[in-house]
Amino acid sequence: MRTTSPIISALAASASCLTVAVGALAAPAAAHADHPVSNKTVAFAAKPFLVATSGGVYLEYKLNRKASKHAITIGGQKARFFVDKRAGAAHYRAFVDNPGFDAGRTLTVKITVVRPGKDLVRVDRLFVRNRNPGAAASADGMRVGVCAQELELNKTPNQGRDGVLTQGQSFRVRKLSRSGKYAYGLAYGNINRLGWVSASGFCKPGSTNNSSSPAGT
Repeated sequence: MRTTSPIISALAASASCLTVAVGALAAPAAAHADHPVSNKTVAFAAKPFLVATSGGVYLEYKLNRKASKHAITIGGQKARFFVDKRAGAAHYRAFVDNPGFDAGRTLTVKITVVRPGKDLVRVDRLFVRNRNPGAAASADGMRVGVCAQELELNKTPNQGRDGVLTQGQSFRVRKLSRSGKYAYGLAYGNINRLGWVSASGFCKPGSTNNSSSPAGT
């Protein structure tokens, strides 16, 4: 009877083990338990916006779901961010300290949200809003009421006194200063001429003292 050589038997056994190993490598690996695959992609839920602060600006933005890793630059400057828990778990704010980033400027904002597969990146050119509600509401050429007891009219921002508006009178805004602190326009009432006033003296939107009619004081 013909016998098999021990060398041939050893080679056959080695080939069988190699086939099993190759098959194991070719099989797709299961998702790791620490990194489950999600069917819901992180995305922006609303357009971001910028608001001036006393020494810089803050960016506010909202995602459709929570994300823990963010990288934000505002005007080329790295920002620090946190979750705005008052608004919800997927609402975020990012701050930069820069006195030159005042209201009325337009800044480039880049938001990078780290997510599985590919990062979410958004770049916008955003106008810096004024955080004073009265001044912000008056930026569109509105006629607004005066809520301050007295509101001084000046020939230039905060200089050259040219009259005084009193509470209950109104002012039609034509433009805001770069900082958003002063408004230029027509003072009604006993003045009836153009000049600059402090925007902080205006009534807030929705106030009963606010005026939107073309006539009156």
